[in-house]
Amino acid sequence: MHAYNRHSGTGRSSPSSPPASPTCRSPRYRNRPFKSARGPPRTLAQRLARGLSFFLKRQGIFLFAPLLYIAGMLFYMGTVSLDVVPFARNRLGPGSVYRSPDLYARIRHEMDSDNSSSDACRYQPYGKTLMKAVSGDHAPTGLPESNGYILVEANGGLNQQRTSICNAVAVAGYLNATLIIPTFRFHSIWKDPSKFDEIYDEEFFIKTLQNDVRVVRTVPVHIMERFDHNMTNVYNFKIKAWSSIQYYSATVLPKLLEEKIVRVFPFANRLSFDAPPAVQRLRCLANYQALRFSNPILTLGETLVARMKEHSANNGGKYISIHLRFEEVGLMLRGMGFNSNTSIFLASGRIYDAERHMAPLLEMFPLLQTKETLASEEELAPFQNYSSRMAALDYTVCLHSEVFVTTQGGNFPQFLLGHRSYLYGGHSRTIRPDKRKLAFLFGSPSIGWKSFKHQMLNMRATSEFKEKAFDHDGNLKQPKELSINKVGHALHERDPVFRSFSISEKVSSLLCSLGYKRPVVIQSMYIFKQPGIGGEVVPHQDNSFLYTNPPTCTGLWLALEDATITNGCLWAIPGSHKNGLVRRFIRDEKGVHFDKPSPSYDQKDFVSIEVKAGSLVVIHGDLIHQRSALLSNYKCTLNYEKFT
Repeated sequence: MHAYNRHSGTGRSSPSSPPASPTCRSPRYRNRPFKSARGPPRTLAQRLARGLSFFLKRQGIFLFAPLLYIAGMLFYMGTVSLDVVPFARNRLGPGSVYRSPDLYARIRHEMDSDNSSSDACRYQPYGKTLMKAVSGDHAPTGLPESNGYILVEANGGLNQQRTSICNAVAVAGYLNATLIIPTFRFHSIWKDPSKFDEIYDEEFFIKTLQNDVRVVRTVPVHIMERFDHNMTNVYNFKIKAWSSIQYYSATVLPKLLEEKIVRVFPFANRLSFDAPPAVQRLRCLANYQALRFSNPILTLGETLVARMKEHSANNGGKYISIHLRFEEVGLMLRGMGFNSNTSIFLASGRIYDAERHMAPLLEMFPLLQTKETLASEEELAPFQNYSSRMAALDYTVCLHSEVFVTTQGGNFPQFLLGHRSYLYGGHSRTIRPDKRKLAFLFGSPSIGWKSFKHQMLNMRATSEFKEKAFDHDGNLKQPKELSINKVGHALHERDPVFRSFSISEKVSSLLCSLGYKRPVVIQSMYIFKQPGIGGEVVPHQDNSFLYTNPPTCTGLWLALEDATITNGCLWAIPGSHKNGLVRRFIRDEKGVHFDKPSPSYDQKDFVSIEVKAGSLVVIHGDLIHQRSALLSNYKCTLNYEKFT
């Protein structure tokens, strides 16, 4: 006789039906007459009691109680709707759905007919100098006796692994430990079984670090004998992400001294950014000097760079690299002044439905290249099934581009930004547009090409050139005469030449024609829009800062050189002066501040005020105006005076 089994598949066949109920088997009930199952009708209270009794007898149902409670609260609070699709559509945030295909179709004709250029790829030459931050005055010295061996496992893709390697060098150096060449964990997503020496030049790595950190390929036999030659027997630290270097000194070092070898698995992002300069130096030394790609990657990478320069012969061998996607990229770059003759390298993995998604970008930039178009199938064959090696090729071509453009997060662009800055002595060109602003612009149903281009030019200038007169050490990057932003604000009192102009009969007659009885100069300045360092001036009203009651401020803006959208001309909202003052800049017991927050302006309402040298622009005190950042190597000098 087999025991009853609720679950089939145990190797025994279960009965075709469960045994009779205990009530039917009991002698007390066996001879009783059968009663109808319906019985008398029950009240609502009896039904609720019976239902509760049913649930209490089956206590497993309470496993779902928390889910039922949360679901009830969400329905009550109105954050979940049964009508899911319409509700979700109304809650879409900016950028969640790009409408770039619509925008592309709407402005393409005007964009293609725009022949203006902002010298997008014409930069002043810069030398490929190494920064002293890594090597400094560090002289080769003998290293003290090692405290033991550290082995780390680098996980993730190419650049996540690179982060782990740099951090491992820093930790080993700080603890005076010997670093074993890191191992790479195979991941089901990256699907790359490459080892360290298949991606990086292992011998070069060891030799470059020899004066700072000992690096070995394997653990000495006498050490491994203590662990039966089994690395899994070695103590492994599970370290929290972004741990401080002091944590390693306090926690890892004692065990290292005791065991003479420790493991740290996994090791991605296990060291915080806020480390002492000596630790940061080791990170940079590993990243920018010691980690050189293996010979096969380096050779093909340099070949691709040379081919990109050949394809860019019309631009002096200069090309830009992008780490972006499709229509958004093309529209943004065209708006930033890169025309259809610009050579572009697209760093990308496998693109889904590439022919359809790449079509608009290729229409806007027919000279676009990828590693697949630059290299033959035979050349790529050794790298084809290895994602990290393919990424290393993209990295190499982007590293040597004239301009690098990205909106992506992650380690790839971050490493490139730092590496390019290091390689070119802090003078690398990088464009990192405002992703949120892009989302709004791509989603605007009414924006036209002229307004879109203005926004892109400003975005590029802000990203690439903003306030770059000084380097990280506070030294001027260019001559003093090309570093001045403004001279003011009382030149009409301090400079005889400026004063003679300010009180001249021409200026006086102009102001009298505007209704002034006794005009007074209250502010005067020269404004220099220098090549490469000019920042934008946000929308504002002069009356906000020079307030009188009634408002009487008028500005005279004299262009001493041609002012265009590429070198920082004025932009204004026509008729905005009729709406009165929006807010005031005041001083009180809290200090100096605006009395109201800044309103949000629609950039398509602004129009450019491009003028020739010698032109005078009269600005009403309530006019909402702004100045774009400098976008090219051409400067603009302005004389700006304000009267009340």
